[in-house]
Amino acid sequence: MSDTTYEKFAGLRIYSQNVYKKYNWINTLLERRENLSDVILIQEPLWGLIRYAPSMTDKCSDPIIGMPSHPSWRCLYPKPADQFSESDRPCVAAYVHQRLWAMKPKLCSDVIKSCNIMLLTMNGPRGQLHMLNVYSDSTGSAIRTLSTLESISSPIGYLGGNFNCPSEIWDPEYSRRNSPLAEVLADFTYQHGLYYRQLGCPTHYPANGDNPSIIDLIFLPRNDEESIISIGKHGESDHCPFFVELRFPILTGNKPPSIKAGSEADAEFTSDIMDGLNVTVGLAKPQSRDNIIHIMTLISECFVKAWEAHATLSQTSVRSKGW
Repeated sequence: MSDTTYEKFAGLRIYSQNVYKKYNWINTLLERRENLSDVILIQEPLWGLIRYAPSMTDKCSDPIIGMPSHPSWRCLYPKPADQFSESDRPCVAAYVHQRLWAMKPKLCSDVIKSCNIMLLTMNGPRGQLHMLNVYSDSTGSAIRTLSTLESISSPIGYLGGNFNCPSEIWDPEYSRRNSPLAEVLADFTYQHGLYYRQLGCPTHYPANGDNPSIIDLIFLPRNDEESIISIGKHGESDHCPFFVELRFPILTGNKPPSIKAGSEADAEFTSDIMDGLNVTVGLAKPQSRDNIIHIMTLISECFVKAWEAHATLSQTSVRSKGW
């Protein structure tokens, strides 16, 4: 059975925001966005002590370092070489809802290994979708990393995040000194067939009262004229979130009901059909066209009732096959 038998939707719903290391805000998003977003892309997530776990070697127990978790979301992020090192902590993360596990979300750390950039891929009915989630600090580290990358073999379907490079390229009304890395970022996006989706409003409202600016950016393929982007309220962060609906059909784990071959349900299904057919054949009197139609209807209902009685929905997990 191919992936195309899964339930299809018109678009992939993405929520993207710099959460400014707010633990409670991440938890709030995971609860509130459960039925509103399919993927949550985070910049500057909290990375720290989550809890202590019993230890076989340390009477004081072992510290568990990581990010907030939720049973409905799978969290992906660049794995640090030293989880206790502040300089190596991941600055980007993605939460993928469990209904998309059938799309096999994967962090491609073999293509880009950086704590500031993550390449997330998912499989859909039109092939793979490649998304880049970026946090570039005030030194422009992530933009410099992007500029040194060899050409990514697959087309990029989404590039977004907090780039910290104010420029009149993104904000025509920006009158202060342009970031020299804005041109570098613009060159990278041009080489990969992406263009900036200008929304015309600030995305960052500094807590110190400085002027708002546009430093959170979204880039989509040049031929994408259907995807929808909007900006929301920043909540507990000082960065506004992006709501993006990519016109990329998605596959969910909502497979149609099935009966496992050779199972007890399979035997009962077959038995019910045979019993129903025996009754139908006993009543069969195909002397006329109407009688034949009536018999065929009874046979059809026999199969439908047996299927509805024994077929069940299968559960999809990250280890489930797509066939």
